[in-house]
Amino acid sequence: MRHTELDALIDGYWFRNRLVSVSRTLAETDRFCTATTVGKLRELHRAGIRRIELVHTGFEPAVVGFYRGVLTWLADSGEQIEVQPLYLFGDLVAGTPWGAGRDVSDDS
Repeated sequence: MRHTELDALIDGYWFRNRLVSVSRTLAETDRFCTATTVGKLRELHRAGIRRIELVHTGFEPAVVGFYRGVLTWLADSGEQIEVQPLYLFGDLVAGTPWGAGRDVSDDS
């Protein structure tokens, strides 16, 4: 379901609910989210984006698929991306940022 209260705070969506919440197994949803993430990270990297703040709203196969996609992209590309997870618990709560690869602090 869409979280309309977040619309003013976010720049876009990572996954479209209508594409993630279809009738399929959780493993198939995980694979879909992984593949979608790898493709989006390629596009963002080409655009020079090296940091993502991502709001997690709780659908586990999407969360696992997202991070599996990040790890796949990091391993395949050898590049860097920093992910700042944000969790929707009434308000947005920041998690621990993480990433791997090159040091993004040099990319100002």
